[in-house]
Formats: sequence, C-alpha cells, structure tokens
Amino acid sequence: MRIDGHVSGKIVSESGTIIIGDGGQVDADIEVGAATIRGTVNGDIVATQRVDLGRTAKVHGNIHTASISIDQGAFFEGFCRMSPNVKHAEKAKPESDRKRIDHVEEYGAIAASLNAAVGDDLDTSSFTDRHDIPN
Repeated sequence: MRIDGHVSGKIVSESGTIIIGDGGQVDADIEVGAATIRGTVNGDIVATQRVDLGRTAKVHGNIHTASISIDQGAFFEGFCRMSPNVKHAEKAKPESDRKRIDHVEEYGAIAASLNAAVGDDLDTSSFTDRHDIPN
C-alpha cells in the first residue's frame, strides 16, 4: 500500500508493505511486515521485517521491528525496540515502564551486589539523587 495523502485510524497488514510518500501523513498506529517512511507518521509502528526512514521522514511514535535504517535528515521522536521475532500488537517499551530507584539505600544495595559480582569496591555513600535503572 502506498499513501501520499492523509490517513487516520489504524493500519494493519500482517505481511504487507506500506510506503508513505513525501507528502503523506498518517495519524495512526501501523502494524505491517515492512514500512518505508518518507512522509509523516504520528503513531506507533510495528513491522515484523524492517522499517526504513527516508531523509524526509518525520516519525512521532515508537518503533518495534527486526531491522531499521534511518537516513540522514530523518526525524524520529520515540522509543525503538529491535528484536528478531517481532509479533504484531507489541510496542516499544516506554521509559515510564522502567523500574525507578528512588531510595539511596536501594541503589546502594544494588551497587554493592554488582560490585561484589565483579570484585570492585565502590563507595556508595555518596549516592543521593534518584537514579533510573532499566528493567
């Protein structure tokens, strides 16, 4: 499917390919086999094979795919998750889903256990700020 106009809603084609031309705008989540983006996408993209962002692409959303290429000049704002076995309806994990460590004691305990595992002796008493640790 090729889009050179404006489309809203949800686009699903399990093994299909979508091409969004330079003048195309999609305000929708996209679930396809492959996506070539040269226009604007406001929504998440799940592609089981690949996503190609051309130099004129503007993507505001998360991408989950097995392979991605981003040309110089393309704009991408969101999270990207790459895995070889992408299933439809899976989305990139936003930062808000990450575990947050707000207590110095928790961070110190984690740092101490990591240090013990690698044989490093780090003084954790200076940790006073909140730290984000991915799951």
